[in-house]
Amino acid sequence: TTTTPSKTTTTAAPGRKFDGLSFMGGIILAVGVGALAYLVVRYLRRTNRLRYGTLA
Repeated sequence: TTTTPSKTTTTAAPGRKFDGLSFMGGIILAVGVGALAYLVVRYLRRTNRLRYGTLA
């Protein structure tokens, strides 16, 4: 019996690529969440609902 060696071809796996829109979306999301947190803290301080003096 004779066996013929099978030809194996390797294909490069698709690599990761930089997605600029996803990057910008992440930045906008982070800035938006930070701005929302800032506004909430500012509102709570103005209405005296957030008191740091009682924590100490």
